[in-house]
Amino acid sequence: MTFITVDQGVETRQADDELRSYLEQRLAQRGREEYYRKSYSYEEAIRQLANWDTAAEGPYLARVTLYVYVAAEMLGADFELVGTYESRATDKTTYHSYFVVNRADLAPPADRPLGPDDVLELLRRQTTPAQFLFHSKFSTSSYLLPSLYFRKNRVFSMDESTEGLTAIDSLQIDGGSTDLVKRVAQATGGVPVIAAVWDGTKTKFDRGGEHEAIGRQVNFIQLSTELPNDVLVCSASLGGERRAELLEILRELAAEPGEPIESGDFKRWIDINAAPRAQEAMAALRWQARETPAPVTVEIGATSGLTPDAGQDWYREAAIQAVRLSGTEFVLFDQSFHYQIDFKWTLEAVRQGNVVLRSSVPDFDLDEQTLYISYRPGEHQREDLTQRIGELIRSRLHRIRYLWPYERSHPLIIRDVPFSLPRDATVEVQEITWYNHLRNQYTVGDTHTVRIKGSDPFEFTILGEDADQLKQARNAFDPMSNFSHRALLVRPQEPQKWFRIFHAAFYLLTFGSLVGAVIASRGPRAARRPRALPG
Repeated sequence: MTFITVDQGVETRQADDELRSYLEQRLAQRGREEYYRKSYSYEEAIRQLANWDTAAEGPYLARVTLYVYVAAEMLGADFELVGTYESRATDKTTYHSYFVVNRADLAPPADRPLGPDDVLELLRRQTTPAQFLFHSKFSTSSYLLPSLYFRKNRVFSMDESTEGLTAIDSLQIDGGSTDLVKRVAQATGGVPVIAAVWDGTKTKFDRGGEHEAIGRQVNFIQLSTELPNDVLVCSASLGGERRAELLEILRELAAEPGEPIESGDFKRWIDINAAPRAQEAMAALRWQARETPAPVTVEIGATSGLTPDAGQDWYREAAIQAVRLSGTEFVLFDQSFHYQIDFKWTLEAVRQGNVVLRSSVPDFDLDEQTLYISYRPGEHQREDLTQRIGELIRSRLHRIRYLWPYERSHPLIIRDVPFSLPRDATVEVQEITWYNHLRNQYTVGDTHTVRIKGSDPFEFTILGEDADQLKQARNAFDPMSNFSHRALLVRPQEPQKWFRIFHAAFYLLTFGSLVGAVIASRGPRAARRPRALPG
């Protein structure tokens, strides 16, 4: 059985070895095999867990950080939570992230403590963007959680603020979270400098000692999201009996007197079922970190062709309601609010019961998508057409998705659409610079044609050599940046071909029936009179 760990330095490696040694002792007593440890970087660990081949490599137990857990699960890792640890710094199974701000830049009000909204206000009133420091893009408290908070509140790393976005200047520095606090304390006057750290770092500056003087120069402002400590996960293929055995060993470890783990922040490992707050915190983080589709605007033109009633375009009204009720990322373009149109639709009523919808994407060099829609004429024809167009949006229309900004080594699109793309399928990817997400204001940069390496239920992965051209763009794959890559996912259209074949066959059969009827009508009108029988 493989014991997978994330390499985070000497202390963490020692703590991992202590845990493995304890597990091996208990497993040996049960006649089980020893663990074979494999240590990976953050990105390697994510890929190993997401692509683990149980049939070839057997089951695993893994000690992972929150970032690795969330990313690997999003990419399809099939594992189960089995344990977490008590922190030596907090005596808890959870912790918080804190913004660090120099007291000269942000003093607390007299009637209340400082909160995250005060940090946002500080950033928004700067004419020159404030600087945000971080030490690792894989740190949950120093980067992942702050980046999610900033994106939610439309704060991005960019040259200057716009009507809809607040600008900051994000900068990665050498060192650890302690160095972040020191850099914030040293930044006096001029442009504000902020950072984010976790409870363990904050404790160093709260308890006096060599860091006490620096601690008096900064404010620690807690973000509301509670975070779980590192967790243990096992492959889902391990089986119920062996998983129960692991949980029993963890309960034995938790019951031992003293602190069984002597290295790092790891005080003791415990059964995940004995840590309900950690489970709740993990669920909340997964919910925050999920990738949600950006709104896509649709402009619907007036209907051409036949009209059922003069002056009333109920076809268009049905399409408008279909967009509103579809439950997708599509929203109706409002010329008084939105800046850009993502999709343009035109409708043509060819005859009662049949409509042609033509869809184009103005910023992409792609032929318009022609979709034939039939509905039942009669009293409820508008409702029926609305339902048919809604089904078309979900099942046949092309879609726009953005490359996941947290994955640079293997550029990918988180899959949330109900269709797959064949290997080597070409996808158009555009560089986008945002100025206002709410009002769909952006500028389009270069367009790249890339091939899909493959697709599974969780992701579309871009072929390696094609992905290299995407990485070269400025601010590419930076979650803090207002720069993005958007891709047009062209849905395979084989069903449409069969629709046209059946449509043509219907016309041929109808025409043949009419011809047969005409021929029959011109035949003999009465049968011959029978001859009289003799006698």
